[in-house]
Amino acid sequence: MKNIKKVLWFALFVIPFTNSMQPEPKKDADYYLQVLHYSGKNFLLQLAKGSKPICEKDLQKVRGVLLIGVDVNCTDKLQNSALILATIHNQPELVSLLLEHKANKKYKALFNRTALSLAQEFDNKEIAKLLE
Repeated sequence: MKNIKKVLWFALFVIPFTNSMQPEPKKDADYYLQVLHYSGKNFLLQLAKGSKPICEKDLQKVRGVLLIGVDVNCTDKLQNSALILATIHNQPELVSLLLEHKANKKYKALFNRTALSLAQEFDNKEIAKLLE
């Protein structure tokens, strides 16, 4: 009789609980994709802000981030696009890569200025030439 009670308890309480703990594949895939996009966007914006010199490995990571679907026109909290940030922080390699991936050159931020107007204002002829 004791064994029957144990089996019944296990069947009524433990099995349903463990089944509810199983991940739902679609929901988890969506979650991980969102995390991947969020971290990719942060990487792109941090790189554009010029926290460190850009190397070829960083540009490869940016290509990968853009291939997984991160928006090339993503913006930071102040609504500055990656292209504008790369222009302000004098990152011509990144500006070129963003333009290859169809970044919006006409996007206006920072007191209604485009990346081209900012490049001209900072007298950055190399980036201005890329943006023209």
